[in-house]
Amino acid sequence: MLNRITESVHRPDAARLLLRLTLGGLMLFHGIHKATHEDSMIFVQNKLLNAGLPGFISWGVLVGELLCPILLILGIFTRWSALVVSFTMVMAVYLVYSDRLFTLAPTGAWIIESAALYFLMGIVIFLQGPGRYSIIKYCAWR
Repeated sequence: MLNRITESVHRPDAARLLLRLTLGGLMLFHGIHKATHEDSMIFVQNKLLNAGLPGFISWGVLVGELLCPILLILGIFTRWSALVVSFTMVMAVYLVYSDRLFTLAPTGAWIIESAALYFLMGIVIFLQGPGRYSIIKYCAWR
């Protein structure tokens, strides 16, 4: 009986789609906020400058938090978009939390918990691929 239940809910392509929609959808809110609030982009730029990096690469955050999440949702260049999102999370942790990496938030959660989840979801998508549900049928573009 358990085998029948397990077989009836075994939908790896649907799980991949759900994972892509989750990561892309949640990250998209961050990208929209940065695209519509100049102070957010200035914050990123200042963090980069304080780390000794050129401020113009702050525009890369729009790639990692706006363009790539849209591509993830649509299933286009999925693996590479997921990898860019994961790299964006590494940079976010480096720029914002590197001095308190192993601390807890007032709620008891790990201070970089959400960034870690986004990072790991991106890695899982990169490793698994987009699945069959995509607006693109040509496999190399998925």
